[in-house]
Amino acid sequence: MSDSILSRSAEGARSLIFIQVLSRLLTFAVNNYVLRYLSPELLGVSAQLELFSITILFFARESLRVALQRQAHGAQTVVNLGYIAVLTGVPLIGATSIIFFGYPTSLPWLSSEAPAIPYFAQALRLYGIATVLELLSEPAFSAVQQKLLYGIRASAERTATLLRCIGTCGMAYWAGKYQIEIGALPFAIGQLCYASALLAVYTYKLWPITKQERFSLLPQPIPATKEAPASLGVFSTPLLSLTFFLTIQSIFKYFLTQGDALLIKEFTSLSDQGAYALASNYGGLIARMLFQPIEESSRNLFAKLCADSTPVSGPRDASQDSEKSKEKKQSLTQASTFLTTILRLYSIISLFAATLGPSLAPLLLSLLYGQRWSGTSAPEVLATYCYYIPFLAVNGVTEAFVASVATKKELFIQFISMMFFFGLFAGSALGFVKHLGWGGSGIVAANTVNMGLRIVWNAWFIKGYFKDRGMEFKVWDTIPSMASLAPVVVVPSVMSMAIGAKHLTPYGVLEELAKAGAVSAGFVLHVLFFERHFLMQCYRMLRQFSGPSAAQLSKRHATNTPTTITLLTHQGNISRITRLPPCSYRGVIETHVEFSGGKRNTSCADRTAIFVECGGITPLLRPGIAEKAGLGSGAMDTDRGQHYHGLVDMGSNGIRFSITDRSPLTQRILPTVYLDRAAISLYDAQWEAGNPNPVPIPQTTIKQVIKALLRFKSTCQDFKVPEHQVRIVATEATRKAQNSQEFRDRINEATGWTVELLPKEMEGRIGAFGVASSYDQVRGLVMDLGGGSTQITWMLSQGGEVKMSEKGSVSMPYGAAALVKRLEAAGQPSSDDFVAFEKEVVGYLKDAVREIGIPQELLDQSMATGGLSLYLSGGGFRGWGFVLMSEHSIKPYPIPIINGFRVTRESFHDTQAVRMAVKNEDTPEIFRVSQRRASQVPAVAFLVDCLSQALPSINNVFFCQGGVREGMHFAEMKAEARMESPIVTATRPYARESVRELTDLLVTAAKPPPSTNGAGFIDIAVLTAFVQAIYAHVGLPKDVCGGAALRSTTTGFFAAAHGISHEQRALLALLLCERYGGFGSISPTEQDFYRRIVQLVPDGTAWWCMYLGRVASVLASIYPAGAIREQRVELNVQWAEKKKHKEVLCIDFAMGQAFDELDEGLHGALRKVEKAGKKKNWVAGHGFKVLLTVNGKDYDTAARDSID
Repeated sequence: MSDSILSRSAEGARSLIFIQVLSRLLTFAVNNYVLRYLSPELLGVSAQLELFSITILFFARESLRVALQRQAHGAQTVVNLGYIAVLTGVPLIGATSIIFFGYPTSLPWLSSEAPAIPYFAQALRLYGIATVLELLSEPAFSAVQQKLLYGIRASAERTATLLRCIGTCGMAYWAGKYQIEIGALPFAIGQLCYASALLAVYTYKLWPITKQERFSLLPQPIPATKEAPASLGVFSTPLLSLTFFLTIQSIFKYFLTQGDALLIKEFTSLSDQGAYALASNYGGLIARMLFQPIEESSRNLFAKLCADSTPVSGPRDASQDSEKSKEKKQSLTQASTFLTTILRLYSIISLFAATLGPSLAPLLLSLLYGQRWSGTSAPEVLATYCYYIPFLAVNGVTEAFVASVATKKELFIQFISMMFFFGLFAGSALGFVKHLGWGGSGIVAANTVNMGLRIVWNAWFIKGYFKDRGMEFKVWDTIPSMASLAPVVVVPSVMSMAIGAKHLTPYGVLEELAKAGAVSAGFVLHVLFFERHFLMQCYRMLRQFSGPSAAQLSKRHATNTPTTITLLTHQGNISRITRLPPCSYRGVIETHVEFSGGKRNTSCADRTAIFVECGGITPLLRPGIAEKAGLGSGAMDTDRGQHYHGLVDMGSNGIRFSITDRSPLTQRILPTVYLDRAAISLYDAQWEAGNPNPVPIPQTTIKQVIKALLRFKSTCQDFKVPEHQVRIVATEATRKAQNSQEFRDRINEATGWTVELLPKEMEGRIGAFGVASSYDQVRGLVMDLGGGSTQITWMLSQGGEVKMSEKGSVSMPYGAAALVKRLEAAGQPSSDDFVAFEKEVVGYLKDAVREIGIPQELLDQSMATGGLSLYLSGGGFRGWGFVLMSEHSIKPYPIPIINGFRVTRESFHDTQAVRMAVKNEDTPEIFRVSQRRASQVPAVAFLVDCLSQALPSINNVFFCQGGVREGMHFAEMKAEARMESPIVTATRPYARESVRELTDLLVTAAKPPPSTNGAGFIDIAVLTAFVQAIYAHVGLPKDVCGGAALRSTTTGFFAAAHGISHEQRALLALLLCERYGGFGSISPTEQDFYRRIVQLVPDGTAWWCMYLGRVASVLASIYPAGAIREQRVELNVQWAEKKKHKEVLCIDFAMGQAFDELDEGLHGALRKVEKAGKKKNWVAGHGFKVLLTVNGKDYDTAARDSID
């Protein structure tokens, strides 16, 4: 989890820094243009108007933003709370205008010079309107921050900054051209443009996401829970409470942050205020460009990395740490490393500012603004500000850490400390400004005192925070090396001497800048040299944490530099492997292998060997490749065996044995090397006829179990599974057995294996991970129905991260076999005992739903989609799913795989139809429903009826194969492996070299029509899988290519791949079939199957499969080896509108050769692309006319021209 958070935060920080740099450069340019025409008095009034706006925004939203950072889920919740800023901001405008300027009354708070400024009242009103508009964008901003959509924020701030500059410059230019005195209006107009742009861009950019994520930018009711009640049904009460507490603290924080502006406003003239505003704005340029965006991104980063960490209560054995504890410790380590790195980087930047700034700043000010401003106190204040920058930088990031991780009690302690520090600041400022007459420099000096004290407190807190969690934070590591610091004592003197020496007097300021720049350059190079190792570490960290996303990887070009690495097998045959660089699509490559006896090239055309992954190489020798390469089978088996993991799942209804290949390349789809099941029911063994109480597991059953385990142990040895990679896990039936300990001891004595007894909560958690492995992503409720118990939890899995209830799952004693027993005892459905039992189960289920605490994010989704998704696993539910499959409207159902099967809520709850299907004597034996499972259908039907009364509204039900085997393995995978798309992983062994380039061509061909507003019909994962599998069947006889491709996802190459939905299987099957000719190329026995597969894909998508399959056939003819050595074709796709508003797909194949040089096979493939647009070839009335051109000419015209 932490790596993905770091990646997104680093990417966000980069975006925000870029925007800050851009905005400050634009602002710098605008100020250079405007300030040459402004007096210091006018700039002083402008600073007061800006203070007016900042004050309102601060009190209206600052505490709210901090509170919302702790709301990890529930977009609607943060959007609703964003309107609190609007509700509080509007009355604040009136109150602040009265307090600051005496408007609309005549309170004497402002210097008497202010009302004399032209258009002051109008400028004040415009600032008020702009503030309201900026507050109206707060709901959207809150959603953007929560979802880490830094790109949207960057776009909004970039646009707003640009428009502010245009508005300010435009107004100033207009006034200057017509010699009109407009006072502070240029700044007011610019601020109004800025606020309007923010609101417009945030709304426009976020609107599609609200549709996709199913929340609204307007206030909407949110579900309330016992832990999180909702005020007025709209606002989260806990967050309101936290906001109120932070608001009280923010009152004092306001004086901390704006105290200097308030004091300079109170004790100095407008002219001095203008000079201070100029100096402080440019003195704080680095802080606003660099420090502020990093601080804002760091808040989210630290909050997420340290969200679940708790102090260590005492010494612990590291070997007993859970995976979750290790993950938390890793996150804390990353937080500490990130904080240390940022602080040291700040120290280096501050070193330049404090050493070189005091000498350079006055010169730059004189150069930019001339004598008009040089004669004020601005140069002196700016020089002093350079000494203040280090304190400003360090305090910003350390306070960001404190605000992200501190508890309410700690925040209160910080608040009390801040009050004391502010008292010292106010006293210092009063002394420096009023008594010593330092003016603006006195305010800067007082701020330095204040920041220094705050830094000391923050450092004390940070060291204590990490110490309480068993770690050490070293302050010394945040300071540059002594070699870097050494010149600091002499550089300022050298700078003064250089500036004071007059050699090129005619050049004035430019001469002084040149000499100061030469000294500065030497100092900068000195520091960079001695800090080069640290700076390289920073660069690598940024590269690591801000690496490309999956979407970006799909577009990135691979480099061409090969790398040679050493690889030694147990046989010592392979000595080196030449590796191609990391590529955007993980696929098979052409690999050069050097052996001890010579060199050979291994082709990767079919299921061959060496695969490149993003950032690394995974050697994997497939069957047959060892012999091709000259290796003995022993080397191959030993190498493969190291990734094999054996697992025994001792469930209630049977014992399952499996060996799974966890090779890094394909582990996401959990390839099964061996699978077996012993029909030994440990649950039934503990019940005797006529005895209402359970009995110990009989000795005969124990002997049967041991016999089966010894046979599996021998099998593991045959497959060379490492002994330490074999596990036995037991669940409910073993856990509750009266002789459980004896049973497990007997197994240990006979096999040498220890039985791991899963607690009931962990059993549900493992089952939930099994469900997570069954789909690309899971969002909804998860239930597992075993023989002795059933578990329920919620799950959010996306991007490799799996989130579920903190309680794991709630287990209830209502497994399929257990329900059969209880229902037999309860009697007929009309009996009192039956009614009481039904009430008991419904009550347990409702309590379980409350206990798992469904997150707001899922509840919001439920409201938007008409219900939650329900994911079901376990033998009882799978049996129910197979019965539903047999009753499906598509008969017979074409995909005989339970994983990925989906039904509607109505079908799932139609228990009567399922009962009738099982009871009907005329119905043939239902596929994959044994007599035992059939006997449990009434019990499962009873549970389904109870679920309809107890669960929240359900819209779709998904069946999963994932059980203990899948859950155990998936839980141990790294996030990078879990985030892979299963369909892409499944086809990867069949990929050719140029997967990325071919996929790009198909993406171009799949350009959606304008009527869909950019929404595609087939996602990038399916397209990538298709490209990787395009050549998988090319070696088969032409008679069976299309049919084999059509069946590849159900009984062929990809049938065993775990984690693929039925819709994805159908899409890939159709695409591959069409690549080899489609419906017309398959035998009559396959055509009926084709028709049934088509019914599984969404309306309109089957035509796109036909069209893209035919385009792929053209590409395969042009690149028969799947390797693009040179560009032979370029696609250009446009949409045109014909009569009656019919959309026409225009595709041009720009060939690298003349039309008459194309071979016959390629001509046939091109013709089929055009024929896809014929109305008779449309699928179920869906399709588009296709206008085919070759080298820009209509195909028929090009054909005639070639003949002529």
